[in-house]
Amino acid sequence: VIGIFVVEGMVIGALSWLFAALLSYPVGKLLVDAFGSALQMPMGSYRYSFGGVVGWLAIVLALSALSSLWPARQATRVSVREALAYE
Repeated sequence: VIGIFVVEGMVIGALSWLFAALLSYPVGKLLVDAFGSALQMPMGSYRYSFGGVVGWLAIVLALSALSSLWPARQATRVSVREALAYE
């Protein structure tokens, strides 16, 4: 049961990371251009860090696994009868 909860949490975390990673480049470029225009100064070229993206994947997966452990432990303490009666 614990493994199911942890894997489910990590899948949700990985999907959210993928969504954020896909949006990070265009939104980052847009923000750099907007701040450059607002400050009336050139901000230089926009550089995207792929190492940072991979690093955040590791952080997201670790936090997803850790945040899934508590509900998983609580689920193992509930009997089948109690779980079915709850719904």
